[in-house]
Amino acid sequence: MSRLFRMWVWLALIYLSLASMPIEAEESDLPVPSLRVTVSKVWTVESAKEEAFREAPLHVDLSGYPGSDPDFTKNAQIRLQGGGRIDSRLITVFEGGRYCVKNPQQTERRYYLETGALAAVQLLKGVKAYKYAANAEHKEHFGELISVSIQVAESESFVFATNGTLLAHWIGTDCFRADGSSCGTRKRLGE
Repeated sequence: MSRLFRMWVWLALIYLSLASMPIEAEESDLPVPSLRVTVSKVWTVESAKEEAFREAPLHVDLSGYPGSDPDFTKNAQIRLQGGGRIDSRLITVFEGGRYCVKNPQQTERRYYLETGALAAVQLLKGVKAYKYAANAEHKEHFGELISVSIQVAESESFVFATNGTLLAHWIGTDCFRADGSSCGTRKRLGE
């Protein structure tokens, strides 16, 4: 093969690689237009799991949390509407009546049973979230890590059990199991 032909093949491969990437125009002071190449990481279940479990705390002290939703009555109307904002709280309602309360000033989410009993506390650290058992009925597991999740895109996240099994893959408002079957939906109003 000639040297010129090899160089042409090499340039063609570089061109095809760049042509398949998303490219955005960017303002510039230069007399010629400039381009910024934006590359998004492709997340697999394994790469998401590896990153999610990196530095995951296995146990936390939850003794300072009340055993039930202190705003249960106030949150009732928003829960009946399927979720939304009330005061500074964001309520996400899941199928079956369970719900989550996120206060934007805090780095946590509190998960409640339909009765208002605290079921779990999720501590948020960047794109990762660590969920700990908080149900007083299961004192032997109180404060133990029960799941780890990682948000890999604006509307995509992975949730893993502590043994590394994929529990859920959220895409938008839909939840999928490892086999691709649906495991529920959620309403996220007011964000």
